[in-house]
Amino acid sequence: MKVGRYYVLNKYHALLAVAAVFALAAAVVALAGSIPAALASLTATPREKRVIRCTDRPDNVVCLTFDAYGSDDNISQICDILSEHGVRATFFVTGAWASRFSDSAALLHESGHSIMNSSDNVSGLALLPKAKIIEKINRCGDIIEAVTGERPAFFRPPDGEYSESLFNALSEFEMLPVGWDVDSYDDKGLDKEGIVKRVTSLVSPGSIVRFNVDGENTVKALPDVLAKLKEKGFRFFTIPEMVYTENYMIDSQGRQVAIKK
Repeated sequence: MKVGRYYVLNKYHALLAVAAVFALAAAVVALAGSIPAALASLTATPREKRVIRCTDRPDNVVCLTFDAYGSDDNISQICDILSEHGVRATFFVTGAWASRFSDSAALLHESGHSIMNSSDNVSGLALLPKAKIIEKINRCGDIIEAVTGERPAFFRPPDGEYSESLFNALSEFEMLPVGWDVDSYDDKGLDKEGIVKRVTSLVSPGSIVRFNVDGENTVKALPDVLAKLKEKGFRFFTIPEMVYTENYMIDSQGRQVAIKK
């Protein structure tokens, strides 16, 4: 009730006031707890179990990657096109491919491109037990090292699928899992114009683009892709140049972010 300019609370109102104070205190505690939780969400999953799909590099760099596990019919042409544009790319190859087409693998290496591990064949790697995965990754690494003299430090499974066992195997090799944030769909039946439009419209600084060396229209589209990206001011890095190997975190979208010290 009101007495002069003041209100005097009866027992019922007093209980309501106390309840409101407790509710407010609980809300403050919950909010305080949610702040570190929100920050932690960026790293809630160990970074070793997240795939790097792009980076936060702001300086208009992009990385072209090619999956190679079928034929080597287009390798010479792809190398020529990349050379004409002064671009070095990264090729994820299977051990079976590198063994069967060792001359093409050597050509890629001699042309300045990076050759990375994609296990020894195209079987469903993510479904296998850890010991078998280690065996397959190791075999591919041996073959690549025999051709290039270098042990690959980055990995991508042919089907792009990961599992707990695969992540655990990669951590033993200290290899980083790499995906992509832009798929050219050159192995999905897109024509030349479709590939060019898709890639050039989706690429942003730090993007990792996926092509397939056996794409029906990859060779036709590649010159225009490179020319248009250059017109937009993009420069081209290989995966070892693009990806951070220390002082980084990976957010829930797969973007690798440098941690400033």
